[in-house]
Amino acid sequence: MAGTLASVRSQMTRRGRMMVVVLDDGSAQVEVTVFNELFEKHREKLKEDALLIVAGKVQRDDFSGGLRVLAEDLLDLEALSGRYAARLRLVMNGGADAKRLQQALMPYRASGPGSCLVVVSYSNGQVASDVVLGDAWRVRPDGRLIDELGAWLAPQNVQLVYGAA
Repeated sequence: MAGTLASVRSQMTRRGRMMVVVLDDGSAQVEVTVFNELFEKHREKLKEDALLIVAGKVQRDDFSGGLRVLAEDLLDLEALSGRYAARLRLVMNGGADAKRLQQALMPYRASGPGSCLVVVSYSNGQVASDVVLGDAWRVRPDGRLIDELGAWLAPQNVQLVYGAA
């Protein structure tokens, strides 16, 4: 589940300290239990109004009669992109500049887990084509790369595609 972090409070239990974070997605709020080890590991992500993605388990809460969520992992948008982005799609209608693209991608080249393919999409009104750059041009979908490409090509022309490559 995902939402903006509305609040964080600390609580002592028999198992040690735990945090209760409240996520808000604009339609509802949910409390998520984060045990101390996970909280300490991801402390920098737990800022009010920050986007937070929670992977966890939903369980019946016999005490309240409702449901409770136990966090198993916490991700911010950049960590989510690094883990699940399959492709970086660049729409270059009229902006094709291979040298500039090479310079933009070079510092972010990566291989293995956390890297994604780069797909260059080009259309000139008469023809359209998607060109998948080779594995040597896989990149780490870093927020700075996305920002730099968005400033050059316009934000709507830089798209992270999640799922199977």
